[in-house]
Amino acid sequence: LAASYTKTTWEPMMVLISDFTPSPFKITTDLNGRQFRPGDTLAITTMAKLHGGGPYTDASARITVTLKKEEFASSDPLARGFSFDSFSAETPEETTLAQKEGNIDDKGSLLTSIQLPESSVYFGKLTIESAVRDDRGKYISSRSNADYASRERFVGLRSDTWILQQGEASSVEFIVVDA
Repeated sequence: LAASYTKTTWEPMMVLISDFTPSPFKITTDLNGRQFRPGDTLAITTMAKLHGGGPYTDASARITVTLKKEEFASSDPLARGFSFDSFSAETPEETTLAQKEGNIDDKGSLLTSIQLPESSVYFGKLTIESAVRDDRGKYISSRSNADYASRERFVGLRSDTWILQQGEASSVEFIVVDA
């Protein structure tokens, strides 16, 4: 758009208008611990509560447990400077360990138990997602996280030099820590 009385040129503005309908309820996901190992039973409590108070009932729900591998590091000051190799090249970055479906009860809750299977991931983060279907058919979800350690002990190495020379003595320190 231009006008004869000015050198300014105007461009049309595009505006996207969408309809936003908030969910009438919120979801919480609680776990029975902060750290888990293969074979442990993960007890997941999913709660669906109306914003105005009271339970959100009679809805289908889906629980998904995923595991993402992460680098292990000890928070102990004695382990400062040590490197812990917790990766395997064949292990995928993220994998779904379990997925279950169920229904929210008359108290607005769903209790789910999942036994964690063996995994090639040495150390990682579990993400537990509870998704509850609303009356429009859309899922409202909540997540919780926990640490995952498939080994009882981790070995860390530390060297005072990065370059090792053949025929010259060198030292490498090691430390063994638990998760």
